[in-house]
Amino acid sequence: MSFGGWRRDFSFQEMTDEQLIQYSPFAEFENLRRPLISKLLKNPLYRKTYVAHLRTITNDFLSNGLLLTRAQAMTKEIEPWVKADSLKLYSLADFTIAEAKATKEGEKIKITSKLTNATRGGWLYYRADRQFAFSRTAFFDDGTNGDATAADGVFTSLLDASRVKQWYIAAEGEEGAATLPERASFEFFKVE
Repeated sequence: MSFGGWRRDFSFQEMTDEQLIQYSPFAEFENLRRPLISKLLKNPLYRKTYVAHLRTITNDFLSNGLLLTRAQAMTKEIEPWVKADSLKLYSLADFTIAEAKATKEGEKIKITSKLTNATRGGWLYYRADRQFAFSRTAFFDDGTNGDATAADGVFTSLLDASRVKQWYIAAEGEEGAATLPERASFEFFKVE
């Protein structure tokens, strides 16, 4: 179980969603390169206290959705300040994402969207279940991977339907990015 954004094990290899979910709170118990945590967890009282704190965090913030609610409230509060920032390096209107849609094609889901001025391309973020983090795959405008016409500004991704229940899009320009929905990943589209 991981409570932070750390997505790498001690070898600095990126962890999959499943590995992150299964990552033990005691993973560094025997790791001599992590002397503080390994020494603390060897003490039975400290180890039990550590587990008690994990249980409290889970009950007070995760199980009831309080952490997500607080994060959404903070995002809403600071959004006007971010938009009004006179020192930002790019305009929020540098590029746009037009309406996006998902259609089922047999055992596949085809997601398409018109991206304008997305000079660095587009990305589809998707997941099969709310318990997982979103995975990312490229959006294509090259006539492949379900894309109908190359270089027409309509980007497409084609994925197995079992892998896509919730999704959102990011368009990337030279100096910034935009998402659809705007508050992704707190807000996202659903495949019904």
